[in-house]
Formats: sequence, structure tokens, C-alpha cells
Amino acid sequence: MIWAFVLIFLIFLVWLVSMSTYQSDLRIHVNAPLPYSFTITMDESMMGEWLGSDQMQFKSIENIQGGPKEIGSQWKLVYETKGREIEMIETVTDYVENKRFAFDIEDTFARFQITMDFHADDNGTVMTEHTKGAGKSLAARAMLLFFAKSAEKTKRKMYEKLKNLIEARYNRHAAEQEE
Repeated sequence: MIWAFVLIFLIFLVWLVSMSTYQSDLRIHVNAPLPYSFTITMDESMMGEWLGSDQMQFKSIENIQGGPKEIGSQWKLVYETKGREIEMIETVTDYVENKRFAFDIEDTFARFQITMDFHADDNGTVMTEHTKGAGKSLAARAMLLFFAKSAEKTKRKMYEKLKNLIEARYNRHAAEQEE
């Protein structure tokens, strides 16, 4: 009898994990005008300054097909972690200048849909990011469930770096304009 309960419980756990997806929403306020914030965020030459984490450093971006920010265009992003390179493929799904950048990103482990929205407010720019995705295998889905809080902290740190980068550059730019 106990084995039947254990088996049913294990089947339920496998089903639960197989149905799970990772979702995350983030909101950051940047003290810089919307067009400036959007431009810096989209600048590929600055990606290495904010995109990545303590565990994974951004190395490069390379066009695979299509034009810059063109819907359907694909880009190979390369990260390094513990001396090993990880390649991710980014496919642009939406782009509206000064408003939205959306893309799918995947590697051998997982696939995510990310939407970044930009809105002006009285004191600068509000950036919101929505992420939804899942691991490609049962083990990958289970790992995403287990590491969701850690992933959220890492993402927040990354966007704080972006915020600081934008504000520092904007403040330097504004100071130069005053001279």
C-alpha cells in the first residue's frame, strides 16, 4: 500500500515539474530620459558592462541572420562560465524604438521569451522586463524551479548595473553640455 502511495506521489511530482515554467517580472526606474536610456540599453558595445553575472560573463554578440533589431533576426550571444563557453541564440520578436524590445533566447538547457518595455515618467525612464520560459528537459525544468530565487537576484543585479551605467553616462553627458 505504501508503495502505491509513493508511486502516485512520484508521478505527481514528475507531472508537476514537467508542467512548470519560470516567470519573472522586474521594474527599474532610471534617472535619465527615455531615448537616452533606450539607446544605451540597445548599444551592443556596452553589453559587456551590464549583461552577465558573477557566474557568467558576457563575451560577444554575432549576427547570424537578419538586420539589427529586425523582427526575426537572429544573434549568437557567447558567455563564459568557469572557463567554458556557453552559446545562446537570440531571435528578435518585437522592436519599437524607445518603447519595446522583445526576443526569444535559447541554449541547450532552456528557452525563454523576454519583453523589455520602456516608459517615460516625470523623473526619467521606467524599464519593465517580463521573462517566461522553461527548461528543455525534465531535469532542466526541475533546476529552474530550484534556482528561481537565485536567478531573480542575479537578474536584479544585472539591471541595477544597467541602471547605474545609464545614469553615470547621462550625468557625464549632462555635465559636458553645461560647460
